[in-house]
Amino acid sequence: MTFGRKKERGVSCCKCKMRFFRKRGVGMEILQEYLVPCVMALCFCAGYIIKKWVKDVDNKWIPTICAILGVLLNIWVAREFTPSVLLGGMASGLAATGLDQLVRTNENKGVG
Repeated sequence: MTFGRKKERGVSCCKCKMRFFRKRGVGMEILQEYLVPCVMALCFCAGYIIKKWVKDVDNKWIPTICAILGVLLNIWVAREFTPSVLLGGMASGLAATGLDQLVRTNENKGVG
């Protein structure tokens, strides 16, 4: 007999979902084909400049700015606008902010 919330079939939490996808070979590898290194590097530099030199911008807006900048740069590089170009720009811009967090975490731990 169960009390309270009824257990649903399938996956219910984030950890379970990740295990579900990893068992089937699905994960971040899907987005890797959309990353554009040049766009990611430019977004990384722009995010760094915004964080260090523009004091009026709150940190919560930097990923959004990098995602929009990534889309615009990827449209310029590809010279067309398709869903694939949109996803590639957003993934590259957001990956730049993730890379920044990875670098900062490793600096704080004394790695590298």
